[in-house]
Amino acid sequence: RLLGSGEPAAEEAAATLAAKSPTALKVTLAALRRARRLGPLERVLEQEYRVSCAALGSPDLVEGIRAQVIDKDRSPRWSPGTLAEVAEEDVARYFAPLGADRELRLATTDSLQEVPW
Repeated sequence: RLLGSGEPAAEEAAATLAAKSPTALKVTLAALRRARRLGPLERVLEQEYRVSCAALGSPDLVEGIRAQVIDKDRSPRWSPGTLAEVAEEDVARYFAPLGADRELRLATTDSLQEVPW
């Protein structure tokens, strides 16, 4: 949609996005869509933590650091290399439970008692 809008700023944004990890782009979109349904901010932050933990183990994080910081060639080789190659299962892994001992559990503001000052 950005490319077809005819707006220079939109086309520039599309070019910027096209240079990013296809997996990260799909995970980000899924996270935004899921966040809409999660309710309170605490649930959204828990999801963000889960996605961030999964990203730490992704090959694209290492590749992005290599391309930007180590070799400075600014030519990352993403895996997979295109949006079409990113399977739904790949995206779903970022949202998988981390296990009881690693999950972040935040109390909602509704569940907190008023603190007397």
